[in-house]
Amino acid sequence: MIEGDQGDSEFSARIWLTLTKPSSDGIAARLRKRNFDVLNRPVTRIEELPRSQISSEISLADKNVFLSQHAARIVLSICEEDGIPLTGRFFAIGKSTAAAIERKNPGLLVEVPKIQNSTGLLNLPELLPKSSGGELKPDETVTTFCGEDGKDQVARALEQNCIFRETYVYRRKNAKYEEVNISEIDVIICGSLHALRAIHDNHEAQLKAKDLPMVVVSARIAVLACKFGYRRIICSRGTNIESIVTSVTGLNIR
Repeated sequence: MIEGDQGDSEFSARIWLTLTKPSSDGIAARLRKRNFDVLNRPVTRIEELPRSQISSEISLADKNVFLSQHAARIVLSICEEDGIPLTGRFFAIGKSTAAAIERKNPGLLVEVPKIQNSTGLLNLPELLPKSSGGELKPDETVTTFCGEDGKDQVARALEQNCIFRETYVYRRKNAKYEEVNISEIDVIICGSLHALRAIHDNHEAQLKAKDLPMVVVSARIAVLACKFGYRRIICSRGTNIESIVTSVTGLNIR
């Protein structure tokens, strides 16, 4: 069962935050301000793909879509080092990703959807095809920058309506982390398919025995969690900090 938000409440609970850094740091800070006890212990790490491979594939388009702050940081660094001009329009899936772009180039205009997830991004007029009332033309070039095993919902939608290219710039790898005592955890926050697999592989028996709530940031992760047999799955309305914090506070766990 996928649970929805159930209102806002302040309570003390032990949360295992498994997202990669730096995403996990901002979320942890916000949750601690709400008096949560946060174990900020990522189960995955980001490994940049070889620069020689990425540099040869970086080609900015009419519209450039960044699906994570990791992708933004890597691509903007390569453009700066290789003297690649920042042409075209820039779109980010969320405010944190936009901030990663703007830190590299403060004067760059980055557009962010109101609902900070794949659906919100695809509903921007600039990325919505004319046939659906948007502005995207079949002859426009659009490139997404993301990690391997990323947000295929965006790719599936865009490739049908423009000249589309998907560019991978990093992969997720399992991270070494100190043992987690699941009996002391009340909620787990999971930000990727890779992280969910790692959590499941290492803690399946304990997680199912305790029937822990699991907050995930996309429908794809929720579907996999259901396949793994987890029952208390809360799908955040976005990948941004605000949506994740709202999902956790809506659980009403004492």
